[in-house]
Order: sequence, then C-alpha cells, then structure tokens
Amino acid sequence: MAGRKPKPTALKKLEGNPGKRKLNMKEPVPAKGMAEWDGYYHDVVHFFGHIHNNCNEAAEIMDKVPIAYNVGTDLLDFTPKTYEQIVENKT
Repeated sequence: MAGRKPKPTALKKLEGNPGKRKLNMKEPVPAKGMAEWDGYYHDVVHFFGHIHNNCNEAAEIMDKVPIAYNVGTDLLDFTPKTYEQIVENKT
C-alpha cells in the first residue's frame, strides 16, 4: 500500500474520530498486556529502562515486541551503547 499507514481505530476513538469517517470495528485489538506507545503502529522504535534484570512480567511482555529494546544500564554493563549495538544484541 502506498502512502502513509492508516491510523489505528483505537487512536481515532481516543481523538474523537475527527474525520467523522466510519470506524473499522473489525480491526484486530492488541492482546491484554501487550506493550504499546505513541508511534507503535508506525514502526517507531522504543527504548525503555527501569525494568531491572529482565525478570518480571513487564520485561517478558516487552521482550516479545520486536521494535522495543530494554536499555536498562544493569543489562548494558553500565556502559553507553550505540543504537547499532543495542539493536544487534537484542535476543
């Protein structure tokens, strides 16, 4: 499909459906516990921290999202990393 990706129905609802077009009520809805952020549906990469040592439910959810990267310093040996190093080392 050429052009810009369509805005998700959930986002249109939150904005009050400013275009007043018919909404796609059959659009898939993310599973409970699935991580989302502004730009998620537009392939925006998300770097997150404060999920320490990768051993909790939030970390498990985020690990399943291919464009989300845990950049907690405890997981990066407390040293700065480049974008390329972070993306390359995602397990």
